[in-house]
Amino acid sequence: MKFLSWLCCCLFFITACQSDTDRLREAEHRFLEIMSVPEKFQLTAGKDTLFLPVLPGPESAQESKAQAAELQAQIRKIDGKSLGNSDRKRLDALTKATEDLVARGVSMPLEQISMQVAEPFRQALIYNNTELTRRLVEYIPAYVAEMEQRWPPDTSKKNPEIVHAAESAYDALLQLEQESPATSKEQFEAARRAWKDYMGLCRSGLLSQNNK
Repeated sequence: MKFLSWLCCCLFFITACQSDTDRLREAEHRFLEIMSVPEKFQLTAGKDTLFLPVLPGPESAQESKAQAAELQAQIRKIDGKSLGNSDRKRLDALTKATEDLVARGVSMPLEQISMQVAEPFRQALIYNNTELTRRLVEYIPAYVAEMEQRWPPDTSKKNPEIVHAAESAYDALLQLEQESPATSKEQFEAARRAWKDYMGLCRSGLLSQNNK
């Protein structure tokens, strides 16, 4: 009991002695932790692993909102008047960014995710792992369906590079098909159909932008 009382006193003393600059630094670090948890689908065969990037789901947004609300309470304890000009600007920027995070949760930019979709296809070509290729090809329809479900409703500001990334992935898929046994024909056909739907989704945003 005495030890617990002593520990609590020590923790209180350490917290009380923390400067507002230290609190700001900790808050910034915590903000980056909340933001740096992108979702990925993982496929593994033997020693090889592919990571398929995916847009954040509603559950992730709700969890990050709750974490951001806790961070917001922590930020409010920082006395901006005690900070220098540069630190005060950092505090203002962090406060605004956290307010936005509380409002909508982690929402990775569409471009940041969609421009990475070709990478696992290229990695599959490098690995030349038959089992891993099979798992990737079989998973593509479900992956596309998940991406479509999570696609943001506002598609008015699309980057043409996401179309290029989707087309590059499709080219890699065709190459994987050429290097795979004929017994996988049906799986590749389903994967190609699904990926064409994904490319159409990417292009539709681009078209809506061009039609404005």
